[in-house]
Amino acid sequence: VASPRGKLRDSRLRPPFLPVRIPFETGSIRVRMSVEPDRRHRNARGRFPERAHLGMDETCAFYLEKKGRRCRFAATRGSLFCGNHRSGRERVPCPLDPRHDVDVKDLKAHCAKCPTLRERLAKCDASHYRERVNRCPTNENFDPPKCSSQPKARRQAFEALGNDGAVQLVRRVEAAWHEACGREPESSVVCREDVVQSRQGRANVKLGEKHVKQQVSIVGNVERWAGGTTARQPGIQCIVEFGAGRGYLGSMAAEMLRPDRVLFVERNSYRFKAERELRQIPSLECKRAKVDIADFDLCNHEWFIPGGEKHHVIGLAKHLCGRATDLAIRCCLETSRTWEANNTHVLRGFACATCCHHLTNWESYESKRYWIDLGLSSTEFEIVCWMTSWAICGSDHGCSGAVDGPGHVHGDVEVERSTFGGFSNRSDRLDFGRKCKQLIDEGRIRLLRGAGYEADLLAYVPRSVTEENRLINARLPV
Repeated sequence: VASPRGKLRDSRLRPPFLPVRIPFETGSIRVRMSVEPDRRHRNARGRFPERAHLGMDETCAFYLEKKGRRCRFAATRGSLFCGNHRSGRERVPCPLDPRHDVDVKDLKAHCAKCPTLRERLAKCDASHYRERVNRCPTNENFDPPKCSSQPKARRQAFEALGNDGAVQLVRRVEAAWHEACGREPESSVVCREDVVQSRQGRANVKLGEKHVKQQVSIVGNVERWAGGTTARQPGIQCIVEFGAGRGYLGSMAAEMLRPDRVLFVERNSYRFKAERELRQIPSLECKRAKVDIADFDLCNHEWFIPGGEKHHVIGLAKHLCGRATDLAIRCCLETSRTWEANNTHVLRGFACATCCHHLTNWESYESKRYWIDLGLSSTEFEIVCWMTSWAICGSDHGCSGAVDGPGHVHGDVEVERSTFGGFSNRSDRLDFGRKCKQLIDEGRIRLLRGAGYEADLLAYVPRSVTEENRLINARLPV
């Protein structure tokens, strides 16, 4: 505690400081009191001494259903709730971004300065932004699914079949897998211990060993047909990483393939991005396009505007979740067709490690004709997408639990998950979930082959590294 006009004597006391009035017989004085730095262990004596004898906590008492915990904001004086959750204040979702809400009286002023508005305006000004350009067009020749893509709706559609209907569906999916795939993906593991050790030894790159191994194998499989520096074609060599995150896959490609340019496509903001390291390379130019893949027009990016030097482009992605894989494939194929027609640039290939097939949906899936020709419907596609989660969890989580996906368990199912659908044990469910994943990826492979690319589905790392170990590897024929 310090006097109102004096300075702090103890350097360990730091802001924030909150004013507290302590009553005296002849009046009151104003002092400053520090808040405990560890918010997880705060108590009422830290901010509001008058609450201590009442047993009141200084954090907001509002319970957040989605997060399964209380709000961690500080409660306002004289209330059990923070300013956002006090009763008597009408709050509505922001019309620009419903993930947050605002007071009704402040709605007009908020909309003029909402950060989401600034982001949207910046995206619209970019030459590569075209809303919904990579969305799959609606095809009236295919019936829409009778259930939504939500996990609960898919699970209910599966249970509505009954045990006999579920067994028949499992058998039909097994038959479709034997017809379309017939065998497990070929193993194609690339290991470069020197690169793994050098990457882990860098102070500014914080990655686990398993992530580095995946990046090395993805880029190593591309290097087999791209050729690295020994087979450079005339023009500018460019890497485009879709769903880049921090961009460490593109950074690995820059190290192993030695391109001239690297473009990161990512809609979210991140700290500790790979550009920190890449900007130290004088011969390499890197940019980041902050845009959703669904709205990204690769043809109109400033690097690829007609009239410039010819580019040879390779698309990369690691663990694009669900429909993002379909959006990236559509972006690459539409771009390749445009460039080929105008004789401008060349898309040499595309390599994508697939992930989270349970987030795929019928609307974004490009290979609808392939699926219908297998004798399966759009509703059954949604159910199969739900069943792909069995490849990761594979467990029934007890006698009466149903699994919506990794980490989501429901206990309102009367039939045991271990026997429903004809599965005798957990291993059978695991194998069937993997077959569902491969069946969906096979449609993507055939789409790329139909566009003139040589495409394969590979197991690029062992399952001990990651269960999501499938790689779509497509390249132009030599």
